[in-house]
Amino acid sequence: MIDNMVLDKKYKNLGIHLSGGADSSIIYYALCEFYKDDPDAKIYVATQQTVWKPAYVEAAKNIIKIVGMYTGKYPEKHYTHVNTSHNSRESPDESYAAGIQEIRSVVQNEVDIDVWYNGVTSNPSVDVLHPLIDKLAKTVYKEPWMRQAAIDCTIGMNPEREQSFTKANRSPVGHKTFVRKDGSTYQYLNSHPFVQQDKMATYKAYKDLGMLEDLYPWTFSCEGPVENQNYHGIDTEHCGYCLFCLERYYAFGKLR
Repeated sequence: MIDNMVLDKKYKNLGIHLSGGADSSIIYYALCEFYKDDPDAKIYVATQQTVWKPAYVEAAKNIIKIVGMYTGKYPEKHYTHVNTSHNSRESPDESYAAGIQEIRSVVQNEVDIDVWYNGVTSNPSVDVLHPLIDKLAKTVYKEPWMRQAAIDCTIGMNPEREQSFTKANRSPVGHKTFVRKDGSTYQYLNSHPFVQQDKMATYKAYKDLGMLEDLYPWTFSCEGPVENQNYHGIDTEHCGYCLFCLERYYAFGKLR
């Protein structure tokens, strides 16, 4: 399965933040594959859609459908949330994180989640990305401005995210306490199997699980112009120069 991912049949209520991107989609697949023959295991999916990232809900719905075709496992419930405060590339990371926490809180107030899964990864370094951009400029990019657009996206990377995720204080597994609205509490686990690794770990997971051709092309993670983010399944266009697209080129060698 996936290195560092919590998978144990004693856990029956599983929550996951599924964006439809490459990271969360392969974790969702591994989860469904592991529990496909366990009718008592309930999977609760949460998806946040924002003004700046409008394709996530449709992408997640499609991943749920495709994974269901392969595993026969479907979520008990799919929760969705529209975050209107995250409306541009300049929107602070905190606004996106707050939206995720909001929808996660809704799930955890309804269900005593045993394990919560998230597909966040560490950023690759600019020392890796800049030579990649130069290569893409010669082989892939059709317009000269795309190279500079890609460079600008790497300049906007959050160095705190890149550094903190590789430190011991950001563990792939964490013990957490959730406080319900009524003040009562319960304990659960956070499972972030890729948190101390970059997108290469995601690629390895797809390869190990045999889903490079059957699932990866259907995933969508792009922060290009909003008007281009209409999800059309496997035919959805990626901008090719945002950080998420660069990560896909870096790890998979292709956008889809």
